[in-house]
Amino acid sequence: MRQQRGRDRQLGQVGDAGADRHRDRDRGDGGGEADGQRGRVHGGLSVGMGGRAVSMAVLSRPTPASVLFRTETGLKRSETDSSMNKLPLLALPGLLCDERLWQHQAADLLADHPVTSFALTSHDSMAALAAAALAKAPAGRFALAGLSMGGYVALEIMRQAPERVAALALLDTSARPDTPEQTEFRRAAIAESAGDFDAVIRALLPRLVHPSRLDDASLVAPIAAMARAVGRAGYVRQQEAVIGRADSRPTLTQIRCPTLVICGREDA
Repeated sequence: MRQQRGRDRQLGQVGDAGADRHRDRDRGDGGGEADGQRGRVHGGLSVGMGGRAVSMAVLSRPTPASVLFRTETGLKRSETDSSMNKLPLLALPGLLCDERLWQHQAADLLADHPVTSFALTSHDSMAALAAAALAKAPAGRFALAGLSMGGYVALEIMRQAPERVAALALLDTSARPDTPEQTEFRRAAIAESAGDFDAVIRALLPRLVHPSRLDDASLVAPIAAMARAVGRAGYVRQQEAVIGRADSRPTLTQIRCPTLVICGREDA
């Protein structure tokens, strides 16, 4: 019973920058979104290592992996099987990121799990973004990973087409809807971006990158490049979708596939 209650609490947060000490940092959708570029660890499991954990914990261990999953009567363990072999991965990036966020994971997984990824910029609602992502997804069943905003879209995909998803990874994301404070912050950022989009990128960097890496040009420059590629119009659509996202907590118990939930200790 204690394990069950603990699991319920974890699922309710789903890597929600959960502790109150991170609440103010969560306003900008930080979550270490771009720190995963090279899989560095900052005193905890980074986003990049999280991407690698998808391959190890959910997809392709050399021997069957024990996976925790929810049933009607509680939590059980199941062995992964050969159905995970060669399973394609749909990897959804976060705010102001594109497919380059996953380039190192894609290279590592290529031999066994081809990776499909693209920027989530085409629509201003989570429902429409999820439908568009499903239209571009690998045919048949696939593994699904989402980072931060990508996790919001992943949870929407789980509502729209759960039968397509064989395994799920939620990285530095949240099942909760936007708070009034977060929405206020996003509206202010949207307004500021009309005058100086680069200023918004600079302001968000401390929310995306660990303080010890802010002077690392090899990490910061690709992040800024991704943000500029998304552009202001794409950024505004992303923020509108994030603001209007649904509360996913009521539908978490409907997720039946093996699921990995990760939030790094230094991620907000």
